[in-house]
Amino acid sequence: MSTLDQINSDLKAAMLAKDNATRDTLRMLISEIKRYEIDNRVDADDSVVLATLKKMIKQRKDSIQQYRDGGRPDLEEIEQNELDLLDKYLPQALNGDAL
Repeated sequence: MSTLDQINSDLKAAMLAKDNATRDTLRMLISEIKRYEIDNRVDADDSVVLATLKKMIKQRKDSIQQYRDGGRPDLEEIEQNELDLLDKYLPQALNGDAL
């Protein structure tokens, strides 16, 4: 199963479970992937999905830092939840022992 198929499957599960935060985050991710497909007139493969995920994770980390500096723990928590959800779709990095 490709990463995009897994994301779509998780979106359907979130919709059935009425998990609005997960649903909205996955919809945002899918819309970014679709935007890339339309702009570049290509079908998204796993490399495109992973690049989009990395871009969105970087955006979330930047937002978390700005909210932390601005004293907005409520918005920081929302961004952290989105970051945790997006992070689970990235392949796991090898630790030093595995290398």
